[in-house]
Amino acid sequence: MKNAGIKLTVCKACTDSYGASEKLAEIGIEVKYMGDPLTEMLKEGWTTITF
Repeated sequence: MKNAGIKLTVCKACTDSYGASEKLAEIGIEVKYMGDPLTEMLKEGWTTITF
């Protein structure tokens, strides 16, 4: 997916609970807390968000 130009972002709180944040960051996936960004996406009218 990444090679196709899809931006991959994962929730740090979620990946921390699995002990996977560091490994995901190492392979080039953006790891960040998603509470505020997700709220903003919904306020902007996003209707499709994949979890």
